[in-house]
Amino acid sequence: MKKIILMIMILGFLVIAGCEPSHQTSQYVGTRGVDFDFSTNMPPDQVYVNDVVYFGFDVFNRGAHGLVGGKQGVLTLDYNPLYFEIEGTQPDIFSLTDQSNRLYTTFNVDGRRTSYTQGEKTVVNLGLLRAQLPGTRESVNTALNANICYPYRTFLSDVVCIDTNVFEDVTDPLCRSTPKTYTGGQGAPISVSRVNPLMMPIRVIEDETETTVSIVDEHGQFWGVESEVVSTRHVVLKPVFEIHIRNVGGGTPFYSDDRTILDACLRSDETRQLNKVYVEADLQGLELDCTPRIVDLKDGITRCEVRDDDLSATSSSYNAVLNVELEYYYVDSQSKSVSIRRLR
Repeated sequence: MKKIILMIMILGFLVIAGCEPSHQTSQYVGTRGVDFDFSTNMPPDQVYVNDVVYFGFDVFNRGAHGLVGGKQGVLTLDYNPLYFEIEGTQPDIFSLTDQSNRLYTTFNVDGRRTSYTQGEKTVVNLGLLRAQLPGTRESVNTALNANICYPYRTFLSDVVCIDTNVFEDVTDPLCRSTPKTYTGGQGAPISVSRVNPLMMPIRVIEDETETTVSIVDEHGQFWGVESEVVSTRHVVLKPVFEIHIRNVGGGTPFYSDDRTILDACLRSDETRQLNKVYVEADLQGLELDCTPRIVDLKDGITRCEVRDDDLSATSSSYNAVLNVELEYYYVDSQSKSVSIRRLR
């Protein structure tokens, strides 16, 4: 009975995988996520003492996804308190109590969709600062440093071959298991660059089947039957996928299990797992075990394998859909120099 159920599952895989194309559409290409920059003249390149300076940023989601889990992103501005001070009360803008020189606010921006194939753009306003110039200096150049931090994901879906004949000389197999390379990104700053399928032998199954053979002489005369035992050996293979991951954007990813976006983005780097991403994968809907689950991009490799309970003892190769999903926070930065002068 178990063998019958197993064969039905295998045939189901063959039917589904044989007709299903890669899920990787044009939406899931590119190597960018959320871009941002100072808005034009916000602030100007040059201001005067006591000028109230308005800060704004153009934020553009050029990737394939909205911000993960309905969370918002965080935009921060670091300034030198010798040359700028907060102007008035700004209810949507916050100053960190432990860092008097940093403002922050939250934002949301959607990725590419059918209605806007280029992604959504928004303007994030980050409040008012008054320029000041202590002492007797006539002018000073001061740097403004802005950072954007947002939760994002990478998604890859492709058809792979589960080659059960790697140790046998099969003349015309349904498919062959070969490495796949991805150079165009998946619409995110973190990319799956390569998937190397490995069919790992884990055990040998030996079966003996008793059959009956008719005994016939040279004249075609039937003389009876005799029993014959046929022995077969089959290698059980475990599909394992070596997944290579790269940072293809201009910023820095990190992994954090903090519950809120503010905790994840506003805490110091010491509490973040820098250059690490979280990975999940499935094969035709069957969840894979990935080691490591949190991948350090210094190495950028994880191995995801079919669980023992999900192994199929089949001698026929077949195609199946492999899905890989990465989750992470991503940080990028911009800076601008502003000249503060005295009026004569």
